[in-house]
Amino acid sequence: MKEVDSLALANVQLNQEKAFRDYFKNPKHFGMPKFKKKKDKQSYTTKNQILPNGNETIRVDFEEGFIYLPKIKEGIKAVLHRGFEGRIKSVTVVKTKSGRYYVSILVEVQDPRNEIKEPSNLVCGIDLGLQHFATIANDVGVFKVEYPKYLIKAEKRLKRLQRQLSRKEKGSRNREKAIKRLAREHEHVKNSREDFLHKLSKAIIDDNQVVVVEDLNIKGLARTKFAKYILDSSWSKFLDYLCYKAKWYNRLLVVAERTFPSSKVCSRCGHYYVGLKLWERVWECPVCGSVHDRDENAAKNLRGYGAVLIKEIG
Repeated sequence: MKEVDSLALANVQLNQEKAFRDYFKNPKHFGMPKFKKKKDKQSYTTKNQILPNGNETIRVDFEEGFIYLPKIKEGIKAVLHRGFEGRIKSVTVVKTKSGRYYVSILVEVQDPRNEIKEPSNLVCGIDLGLQHFATIANDVGVFKVEYPKYLIKAEKRLKRLQRQLSRKEKGSRNREKAIKRLAREHEHVKNSREDFLHKLSKAIIDDNQVVVVEDLNIKGLARTKFAKYILDSSWSKFLDYLCYKAKWYNRLLVVAERTFPSSKVCSRCGHYYVGLKLWERVWECPVCGSVHDRDENAAKNLRGYGAVLIKEIG
């Protein structure tokens, strides 16, 4: 226990208290706290303190590329993602299943606002799908973002690594190596997906003042035969990224009601086509004769939903 930073132990105790408090308050939503497995992701958080001699317990040397943490005598060589200015409040050290270490640093700054760009479009509507990850309709036109299929493309390699792992003897060195290889491949898929979601959500927020999305029942869709593709797309995480980035950059994120028939309404004349089937990707409006791509029509209707809302707000 003496080898561990005291504030790191205090943070573990606080997290444990919160976990038990949440469980007893709402056991249906929060599960019983469990011990961390040594082979799973490990992490700890510690706070920065000012010592009597004026030095801080947590320091970053940007010139040499070292991070100094409490109870560690020598600096740790690290690849620094970017520089920052301000006083360090706390750090979280994470060890992933693949054996990689990451340090997340919380810094107190005077002006936490990000640089805001002038949007080139007023309103955009986003329709999420499986054939294309997203169909976006804005002031310029309609364009589609391809579904990257990170998990689908890595599926063969993941299956091969899983078979190799199943043949290894439990407790052996070769099994540990196989576990790390499999974890490294899963981590690559996860990082690739999150990189795509971050870049796409940032581009959408930069270009549009108002972003309109659907209120999707993702948990329900995840129980269908398309579950693998839906979970690989990470729609929920993409919507979360849009939400917090909209707050950062002073944008408005509008979530259309789940009952809003974005696909079944003609974006040209407003006719509600009740007979539209789920498998129909292209349909013709029986009133005005317009031929619609299902996803493009939905994106246009969502954009119109946001435009009407803006007029009502004034």
